[in-house]
Amino acid sequence: MSYPPDWINYGSYYDEFIDTIATFQAENDTLGRPALLILSKSTNLDGEVAKTAKDYANTFFTDQEKFIDGYKVIELETEGITMDGRPAYRQVASYNICVEDCGDEEKRGKMLEVGIMNDDGRIIAINYDVYESDYDKYLSIAQKMIDSLELK
Repeated sequence: MSYPPDWINYGSYYDEFIDTIATFQAENDTLGRPALLILSKSTNLDGEVAKTAKDYANTFFTDQEKFIDGYKVIELETEGITMDGRPAYRQVASYNICVEDCGDEEKRGKMLEVGIMNDDGRIIAINYDVYESDYDKYLSIAQKMIDSLELK
């Protein structure tokens, strides 16, 4: 995947739910936004395993509204979307960055996620995450990065 020269690739990290394959952030940012992450996620949703990226998206993102403060799905597309030539989903959501006083930090985040199911049955997704007020400012950069992804 190509990325702008003023963005930094911070590499990968792992936890029990999501493997972050790569994390890209704008160099001038100090609070982790805007960021673009390449993720590998389990399709096991409360004991049920999603069979397609569409099934995953239709279950996972609506569930997030129950678990993440202020999470609101703005768009969810599962038809006619592709990533690296494979059927994909595309969702846009907003959420509360912090529940308590954030000081001068913006209170809302907005994210775009595009994902596919790989041959191993895991979701491979690109997640663009930014302050809600900056979403349009960096969207064309994020879209170019998403479009340049080639899975091997």
